[in-house]
Amino acid sequence: VTGLVNSCINQRVDSYLLTGKLDATDVTCGPHATPKP
Repeated sequence: VTGLVNSCINQRVDSYLLTGKLDATDVTCGPHATPKP
C-alpha cells in the first residue's frame, strides 16, 4: 500500500490496514536507504 522501499514499514502498515491490529510491542524500523543520484 505504501510503496516504500522499507519493508519494515510496509509490513506494519499493510498488516494494520488488513487486520486493524497493531504490533504487541513498539517497533523501531531502520531509516530508508539514501537514494542514488
